[in-house]
Amino acid sequence: MRTLTHQDFERARTYLKTTARPLERTRFEYEFEQASRAPALAALEAFRNDDGGFGRGLEPDLWLPSSSVVCTVEALNMLHELDTPPNHAFVTAAVDWLVRAFDPGIAAWRQITADAEAHPHAPWWNWDLHADGTQWPVGVLPRAEVLSHLWRNAERVPRDLLDDQTDRLVSDFTARDTLDPDSVARCEAFVRSADAPADARTAVAGHMATLGQAIVSREPADWLGYAPKPLKLAPTPACVLATPLAQEVARNLDWEIGQQSDDGSWAPNWTWQDSYPDAWIEAERWWRGDVTLKTLRSLRAYGRLA
Repeated sequence: MRTLTHQDFERARTYLKTTARPLERTRFEYEFEQASRAPALAALEAFRNDDGGFGRGLEPDLWLPSSSVVCTVEALNMLHELDTPPNHAFVTAAVDWLVRAFDPGIAAWRQITADAEAHPHAPWWNWDLHADGTQWPVGVLPRAEVLSHLWRNAERVPRDLLDDQTDRLVSDFTARDTLDPDSVARCEAFVRSADAPADARTAVAGHMATLGQAIVSREPADWLGYAPKPLKLAPTPACVLATPLAQEVARNLDWEIGQQSDDGSWAPNWTWQDSYPDAWIEAERWWRGDVTLKTLRSLRAYGRLA
């Protein structure tokens, strides 16, 4: 079993301190150095809009300045990781924004808006993939993560919306024989939302275990590309798929330790350089900070830091 040496941890730390965005640097300091959450909240505020939602490139693959569901959900994920109180203004305003962003025309949430086309973005954020609400699996992604935050702040959300969307999530997700790894992995947030109905969480967790074992990529040769790596599906031992994929996760941890770059970072295993070459140079740096933080988080959770 490989572990990340102290020297290699320090290389990653130096990268996060000197090259990553302030957002990833301050989150690292909160999680690994017992710093206050205040600097991380200040860094996150740079991506917050007056309407209470988040945008402005918080998701490095989407440079849309205005608020989007994908960025607002990601901001709420970060706020939760920072142990931010549920009555904090960033949380309550973001939850209110998500309630307003619900699209009754598709009975779900669209990840982005049409004006994403006017700004650098990855091909999967092309509006034509999201316009009609059917090509993107909105029944699961972003619904599962949105619901995890709405249930956590249920007093701010119409109960009929919560109940209807929870029923739809369970029905849509459990009816699928296969699904992309992002959608499966992001159901974890709903399963771990203690305020959501227990029977719904159990149903989603059971089907996650089935789908995850079916779609996981077990071959290290595939992990250099955008494959469903075991650690994507089970980034910590608390995850639904951590036990069913224990052997695969152990191999993936060994492999990830060997993938650290010379500058101390870990790189994303995707690119959109061909679409916006100049923007990707910056986005790739932003992603390196995010991927490095998440890799260190997983290595620590699985006891792989020396």
